[in-house]
Amino acid sequence: MPHVAKSVLVSHPAELMFDLVDSPEHYPAFLPWCGGARVHSRDQFHTQASIEIRYLGISQSFTTRNAKRRPHEMSIALVDGPFESLTGEWRFTPLTPDACKVAFMLNYRFGNVAVERVMGPVMSMIAETFVDRFVQRADQLHAPAPSLAGK
Repeated sequence: MPHVAKSVLVSHPAELMFDLVDSPEHYPAFLPWCGGARVHSRDQFHTQASIEIRYLGISQSFTTRNAKRRPHEMSIALVDGPFESLTGEWRFTPLTPDACKVAFMLNYRFGNVAVERVMGPVMSMIAETFVDRFVQRADQLHAPAPSLAGK
């Protein structure tokens, strides 16, 4: 079973990073492999959404139901898709009011060998770059204001 674990320190509050992850409807704007996203339900405790992967001629979709404890963690659970299993977790640990540690973990297994041959390399690329794309998006949307010191 493929396993991905990545953590980074970012110059953004935990709440901001949590909210980016909890907004799958915006994924197509910054995840190059995301061909679409649909939120089925969202409340204080859960978000259920479908994500469409469109990359190098491959098209697949999957649905997860994510249990949330804002702004600290989100657990990913598969509802439907080409996976036999898919589980994951995001953790957002505040370090200062304007910085946090973001940790991401994902385990997945495809439902059959044919799907794994086609989707395996794509899913591996997605999982390995996932956190970086969220950090880049946070930087784009919430770049620190230029310093006026010395002017």
